[in-house]
Amino acid sequence: MTEIKIFCFQSFNHSTCLCRQAGHSIYLALTILFVIAINTQAQVVIKEKVEINPQSNIVPEYPVAAFTPCGPWITSYDYFNPWQVVWNQISFAPDPYQQMFNFQDNRYGPGLQRRIYTLDPNNNYNLTIQQEEEYAYFTYGGFYDDITGVYVPMQYVGTALSGVPGSDIGATAWFNYVRDYPNGLYRNDSKYRMRIKRDVPSGTEITMTVFNGQETINYHTRIEVPTFTIESSTDEDTLLHYYSRDIEFILNFQQSCQLDGYGGAYPSGIKFNVEIIQGQEYGNLYYPGTVADPEQSGTSITNLDDEYGIGIANYTIKYKADGVQPDSLSPGIVTIRCSANDIDIAPVEVSFPVKYNDDPPDEGGYIIVGMDKQSYEPGDTAVIFNRWLTGYGEDIYFPVNQLFDVEITAGTEYGVLYDPYSGEVSGSLQNVLNGFRVLTSSSIAEDSVVIILKVRTRVGGGISTRMITNEKDELERREINKAEDKEPYNTESLIIGEEELEGYGNVLVKKDGCDDAPRCTDIAEAPWIELKKIDDPKICSNSKKRGGFEAKLSNPFLKIDIDACYNQDEDKWQFKIIPENKIFVKYSLEICINNLRNNYKLIESLDALSTIPDDSISICGAYSDILWHQIYGAVRNGHYFIYETTVNHENHHLTDFVEIMNELYFNKYYDKFLEFSPSCSTIKNLTLAKKNGAKNYYNYMEAFRKELKNNLLEKTGKKGSEKRKKYEQSTQDKLKGLIAKYYYKLTDLHPDKKPCEYCKVGCPEN
Repeated sequence: MTEIKIFCFQSFNHSTCLCRQAGHSIYLALTILFVIAINTQAQVVIKEKVEINPQSNIVPEYPVAAFTPCGPWITSYDYFNPWQVVWNQISFAPDPYQQMFNFQDNRYGPGLQRRIYTLDPNNNYNLTIQQEEEYAYFTYGGFYDDITGVYVPMQYVGTALSGVPGSDIGATAWFNYVRDYPNGLYRNDSKYRMRIKRDVPSGTEITMTVFNGQETINYHTRIEVPTFTIESSTDEDTLLHYYSRDIEFILNFQQSCQLDGYGGAYPSGIKFNVEIIQGQEYGNLYYPGTVADPEQSGTSITNLDDEYGIGIANYTIKYKADGVQPDSLSPGIVTIRCSANDIDIAPVEVSFPVKYNDDPPDEGGYIIVGMDKQSYEPGDTAVIFNRWLTGYGEDIYFPVNQLFDVEITAGTEYGVLYDPYSGEVSGSLQNVLNGFRVLTSSSIAEDSVVIILKVRTRVGGGISTRMITNEKDELERREINKAEDKEPYNTESLIIGEEELEGYGNVLVKKDGCDDAPRCTDIAEAPWIELKKIDDPKICSNSKKRGGFEAKLSNPFLKIDIDACYNQDEDKWQFKIIPENKIFVKYSLEICINNLRNNYKLIESLDALSTIPDDSISICGAYSDILWHQIYGAVRNGHYFIYETTVNHENHHLTDFVEIMNELYFNKYYDKFLEFSPSCSTIKNLTLAKKNGAKNYYNYMEAFRKELKNNLLEKTGKKGSEKRKKYEQSTQDKLKGLIAKYYYKLTDLHPDKKPCEYCKVGCPEN
């Protein structure tokens, strides 16, 4: 029996299958005509599909988007009129080459690779938005000037930019999702932004014309409004009576494929209502989430919206079980509904039990005596601000007119009290406002001393004047060890009355144990991460190798030197890598030009196609060889080979690696380098600081190295595995547009030798 193997690949307007008889080198070209049917009907799959179609008093129409950034897109074969689709309320760099999806579905022809629009960073451009600024406009600023080190605030520009350099409108995002090595825009920040407003009707077209001095291209942007559903992320565990919890309703918007997920908002006029529909007797809602001074309270909160159109409301909604106690043997059920003033938006409900409380907390609590610094040097002035930690565990500010009695109970030899309003200096003060001072002695005998303060005041008792933040039956929230971690509530409505509160505070005065260390002049910054190319001739040592990219993940980092400085105001050490605060990650990328020249008839550029002999064997062989480039590794030795395919293939591998590296580093490890900030009492000199700083940096870098290696393998698969083969082919698939250039260029050079009519290559089946 004779074995026949068939290999098929997609060409630019048809599919080609090659049959190979086992044991022989004879190939038979078969062509299969194919038609791609595109269904442009948008489909959105969500938990509970709700298509927003509000009443006429909100917006005239809010349909499901006909096109979305995720597709379907608008197909355009006109080079001078490409299209893209974006959600409303979005801003992006006005760079037509790198921003968003590179104008999504714009192609050379049916079924081919997306067209590439290039940007010259050294050329000047004129940009004009053709529509009125009612829907879109340009801004300048919102970035740090690398030369002056000064932040440039956002400024309105209008609908036209004149003579702006390409480097000022070309951008790559912070995570560098898009790369543009040939045009030199790697890690470039756009100084200009094109901004689409929120209330743009769905289906609106915005045209940006770009003139580069030679030609004008009209970049069309279709604006769509995403649909959404209401969902709940509220805790549904049992709530003990007298306590409270956040009521969290969120909006789940239609999927977005835009860069960083930006854009998309509901139209102005949509309002939300949150109401208790079951168990109203057990408690109330409060908005914003403080019982002290809410804008709304009761069993319903109405007419809510978010100023950006992406949430239910601007602030937190609280439910407090401050009504009737439920039965001691059977918890009460509270159900809360969120609905919109558009009847087509489905409401969502959340329910939870409220349990009888046989030991409700007292209002009471105590005073937290806070200071403007953690410690002071001899001669410093400590500023004292007191807060109230209620019996419910709520950390709040006192009113500005609250009066206190204060005395130094220990350490009187190291400092005195000072009232800045009356000028009184004493060991005890009566009826002083918040903000009184402790003047420390100019010298102390010991390394450190403590001045102990006792503070008293009176507040109203009997009636609960504050919401309860204790949740999930946690009755022990009165400990002071967590008080400093809470964000206090500000209010002017405390009831000053009969209940007395008191609290203690320690003013720590110590000699500076870090005198020899340089003082920090800037805020702490984590190191940036950057690639460092390393030459590796071993990649090309195999004569069959065309090129290769290799991340040096066994030892990926260049050696670092750590410097340290002491932040006296915050009593902490800060660290950075010198001379540049950067971590350099090593990689190698080699194009084996000698191997390519030895193994193939190398086509080093489009112009080199003209060197192919003008005879049927050479021209027809070149057509066939160019088509074979669509299959990774399929071009045989001695045949024509396109040099650029290897360059672009390996650069795509580099791009994938950098995306994985940046996403991991900035999402997880960037902030870790700021976590190690020991005090002077922990590390007492510069030498120890540098040593411990370096140790922690290397620990973080090693953890990053291991996770980066795993993430890269997850993307590419191990060498020789099926996953790696699929990854290499998917990378090769990105080169179809490049291959098409060579295919059609050869056709232009030899109009008398068409691939089908003359060479019988790439012919549709009759």
